[in-house]
Amino acid sequence: MAAGCCLVPTACPFPVVAQEDRIVQLEFAHEQAEANYEATLAEVRGREVQYATASQAFDEALARGNEEETNRAYVASSQALGMRTRAERQLEERAQELREARRNLLEARRIYGEDLLAQAASENDPVVQRTIAVFVENNSLEIARLRLLPEPEITLEPLPEYDIEERDGPVELRQKAGLLEFAANRYEEQQTYFQQQLAELLQDQDLFRRSGDFLADRSRFGDRPPVGAQAGQNVPPPEQLDQQIQELETLQEELTRRIETIRTRAAELRRLAGGEWAQ
Repeated sequence: MAAGCCLVPTACPFPVVAQEDRIVQLEFAHEQAEANYEATLAEVRGREVQYATASQAFDEALARGNEEETNRAYVASSQALGMRTRAERQLEERAQELREARRNLLEARRIYGEDLLAQAASENDPVVQRTIAVFVENNSLEIARLRLLPEPEITLEPLPEYDIEERDGPVELRQKAGLLEFAANRYEEQQTYFQQQLAELLQDQDLFRRSGDFLADRSRFGDRPPVGAQAGQNVPPPEQLDQQIQELETLQEELTRRIETIRTRAAELRRLAGGEWAQ
């Protein structure tokens, strides 16, 4: 949904008009990224069906004991697995592109909303105030719409466990410690991403609150939006925004717990490798 044209020239100075043009470009990029992700997701699902069919054919050929048929089915199953794996890798790339496109669009709309509110605070003309209210409301609705879109799923990798075996010496213990530290680094990368997401959600929540206050003030003083406005709609922070914030805070706590557990275990393995296990 495009940001739209300014209804009153004084209500949208050049910097805001330039932001509207950028938003239109970012919306197009987001739509393209969304379409690419959906197309690749459909391909992955198709590859999963192909692999399941090929695997079943292999199991049936193996059960019949026909070596030639089994070999053919094995090759077909291996090829199907390879195609599925490649599609899954491409899907992760498309998911990252979609996240980035959506983040850029949300950031642009956040800046746009902040500038509109700043401009409203410096305006005394009631006509200009009403016009700004239209843009504030529409921008808030667009942010809410974007926040309600399903996000490409990010799952936490399983918590690694490396038990000490009797035959483990210093080399094996250090290798296991290194694998644990690698896993902790991966978790920290995810934690950084989630921290960024949480900060942006909190910014949106604050913008929703201040936009809602501004719109409520216009309504309280009897202002009526001009033609083309979505009349009477104040835009409070959607409940889903609060839920997303809570979910991210829970994820952050879980990641912190995992990182501490893994690093403690890795340090223990390195201590053993350099102490009694080195003898």
